[in-house]
Formats: sequence, structure tokens, C-alpha cells
Amino acid sequence: MTLNMLQKGEVILISSSVLRYEASRNPDQEERRWVDNALHLSQFDQPMTSIIERRARDLNAQGVKPIDALHLASAEAAQADVFLTCDGRLSRHYQGGLVIMNPVEFILKQAS
Repeated sequence: MTLNMLQKGEVILISSSVLRYEASRNPDQEERRWVDNALHLSQFDQPMTSIIERRARDLNAQGVKPIDALHLASAEAAQADVFLTCDGRLSRHYQGGLVIMNPVEFILKQAS
């Protein structure tokens, strides 16, 4: 996704407490700062709720890793249309309504 797409309102970036938590655990200070700056561009922040926790447990039972299950459940709760990830294995276990795409694939699709 490009900054231009955000500025034009073509996409809405959603942040979550799960994303901030995971980013805070990154040992690479430069990467952590970059992600923190990117998350500040989000137009919506999804807080953790008991509904998200329950859905994440369901997703985990389907084979989704715990942190990924929390990310997906948060995106569902925020009513996201697309979930961007570089983890190609994630879509094999996910059973839900989100479209899962690689960020490069997403940008190419938006450009066409």
C-alpha cells in the first residue's frame, strides 16, 4: 500500500492493539520505529475485546497460530475487507470472510 493511496482515501489503514503489541516486541529498533510510524497513519484502531478473544480461540483451533488468530479476529471485528500479510500459509487455515492478500499483490491489484 502506498502513502498516496491513504492520502487519497482509496484505502483505510486499520491498526489494533495486537499490531502494536507485536510491533513493540520487535528487537530491531529501526523496524520497530518504522512500524510505529506506519501505524500512526491508521484511520481506525481496533481495541481488544472478549469477542475478539473468543474468535481468536476458534481460529487457533482451526490451525491458525495464536498471534495470527488475534490479528485476523481483530480485522474481522473492525470489518476490514482485506487482510494484508506476507505469510502465505495463513490463508490455508483461515475460514472467514476476509480476503487475505500479500501487500505486493494488493498494490498491483489496486493499480490495475
